Amino acid sequence: MPGLNKHFFFSSVLLALLSIWGCGGGDGGQAALDTGPVGQDLQDAISRLSSEDSDADVRLAALADFVEAGDLRGIAFLKSFREGQSIYRWKDRLVLVEKFDSDDEGNSSARLFDHILRTELKGDDGKQVVAAKSELKEVSASRGLRRPVLAAEDTLKLGARDEKTCQQAAQKCGNSRRAEFLLPLEALGADPTRSEKTRRVARTGVCLIKISGNVSGLPEQEVLDAVRELGELCSEAGVTALKKLSSKEDISPALAAECDSSIASIDSYQSKVRNLSHVFNGISAGSVLILMALGLSIIFGLMGVINMAHGELMMVGAYMTYVVMHLFGHTESTPANYYYIFAIPAAFLAAAFFGILIEFFVVRHLYGRPLDTLLATYACGLAMIQGARLIFGDNIGVNAPIQLVGSFELFQDFNIAWARLFIIFFCGFCVLLIYLLMGKTRMGLLIRATTQNRATARSLGVNSRFIDSMTFAFGSGLAGLAGCALTLIAGVTPDMGQNYIVDSFLVVVVGGVGELAGVVAAGLGIGVLNKAFEPFLGWLFPESTASVTWGKVVILVLVIAFIQWRPAGIFPPKGRLADV
Repeated sequence: MPGLNKHFFFSSVLLALLSIWGCGGGDGGQAALDTGPVGQDLQDAISRLSSEDSDADVRLAALADFVEAGDLRGIAFLKSFREGQSIYRWKDRLVLVEKFDSDDEGNSSARLFDHILRTELKGDDGKQVVAAKSELKEVSASRGLRRPVLAAEDTLKLGARDEKTCQQAAQKCGNSRRAEFLLPLEALGADPTRSEKTRRVARTGVCLIKISGNVSGLPEQEVLDAVRELGELCSEAGVTALKKLSSKEDISPALAAECDSSIASIDSYQSKVRNLSHVFNGISAGSVLILMALGLSIIFGLMGVINMAHGELMMVGAYMTYVVMHLFGHTESTPANYYYIFAIPAAFLAAAFFGILIEFFVVRHLYGRPLDTLLATYACGLAMIQGARLIFGDNIGVNAPIQLVGSFELFQDFNIAWARLFIIFFCGFCVLLIYLLMGKTRMGLLIRATTQNRATARSLGVNSRFIDSMTFAFGSGLAGLAGCALTLIAGVTPDMGQNYIVDSFLVVVVGGVGELAGVVAAGLGIGVLNKAFEPFLGWLFPESTASVTWGKVVILVLVIAFIQWRPAGIFPPKGRLADV
């Protein structure tokens, strides 16, 4: 068995390297801003905006010039200017103050930074300038100016080089329904250098503004064209606006009919997207069930043991991932992105170790007594839950590697999470590894021989007790891998395994005991059905917890009905195994 563990360790490391390197989503951060000299037009706009002698009209004109300058470095200045307590006047110039420090005598002073570049302000001696608080006078936007300043910030963000920042700004501007954003959004929607999604979000915002009624003097034909375009864009953001427009009493019949047509088009498209999302999420959830059920199937198929502590072994893998994360010092602020490569084999080995302990101290003495084994392993699971609660508390979180954070848009509004995609590929790799292990290695041959006819295998020199122990450890390790994968999409709690143990048994029963293909088919089927029933039952039962509970009840009823039809599962055992 040491050779098996070594093979599994290096294979897991290879999979993690390929998956994290190949499907890393990145953080989508904006490229660093320029540190070159600030243009004179921007400096003049800031001077007029912050001058005490400027009236409201001058400040609004300065904001317009600020936006026209198009220097994205001005966004941070506008934010600090709007929020206050950051921009100060010192010796007839503007400076940025991050914080004030007080000495033992209670005197406050601050280190000064450039108000646009945010670099240290150097004195004649080459050191950063430090000024007393009494020398600084705060400069901030008045209450009436804050909203125009915020609008200027959003307009500047429309020109951001980072597509994600630009899309968020375009969505915010469109949702505001304010006419002042119409022209910038139209320009963004027609910019051929932007991505298709950015242009789509901008065009959606243009249509929302046009049908809002906030643009004075807009011909009805343009409103009609905007309604029609919203239907073509199929953006869910347009449904509420279209329903509000169609409910007006003075709306023309042609416009009302176009609203109904666009709403139907959007609802049809979004319904397809939601169904595909449920299928994808169900496949990822089913992948975790497959990893759980594979271990159960191997243990029950070989030893006839119903391991009720299998869910807690998954919990061990999840907590081991948490421990490895802390050993590497991985946090959101200081990421150690490749800790997960080592967490995978660590979770497997930790769960396998606990599996060996359970088999050696409990299961080994109860062979041939299935009811006693069931109760004993259930007691082991309860002890493991309380032990985890004493050590780690009730609830912890595992920060996923930065490469597996976020999602990508496969097509409009259909987003695929990197973490869920990784889980699917990880499960597929494990299934392939188990298939090769069982069919192509000597250890697999010994396991299959012991499963088919234990007495004959023992007479031929097979150490069945060693095979039992290692098989129990291997099945437990698979549960640990399921726990490691689950940390990417769910929280870690001491009783987390109890939420999956019943579904795992259902997968084994439906797929057929000891059948790899059956476990895969049943796991994916039950995972997808669980996600498919949740929205429907959520409509019947508004409380989310009730919908999840009733979803499991429906799945259980369907499984019971299926077993009445095919008692041996989707893929019933054949040959010698059919009589076992």
